[in-house]
Amino acid sequence: MNIETVKPEYRELILKAATEVVDLRGANLRGADLRGANLSGTNLRGADLSGTNLSGTNLSWADLSGTNLRGADLSGTNSVSYTHLDVYKRQPLHHSAR
Repeated sequence: MNIETVKPEYRELILKAATEVVDLRGANLRGADLRGANLSGTNLRGADLSGTNLSGTNLSWADLSGTNLRGADLSGTNSVSYTHLDVYKRQPLHHSAR
């Protein structure tokens, strides 16, 4: 994990997550390097984790409902329940009128 890639307002919470449950609901963690972090039980509901490196991260019991994980690296993550992920949100097709 490279804590310098996390926005300053979330750094303390990310570090606390290793020993206690934290609330990162709606956090903008876009592009952060959270490799190997312990986010077990963390509330990440509605957070933006797009492009984030989560490889090897412990996400067991984390709430990922509505979390944007587009382009995130989830390789080697621990115990992710895909029933709580909105990885591919359906977008309506927009056709131009001709």
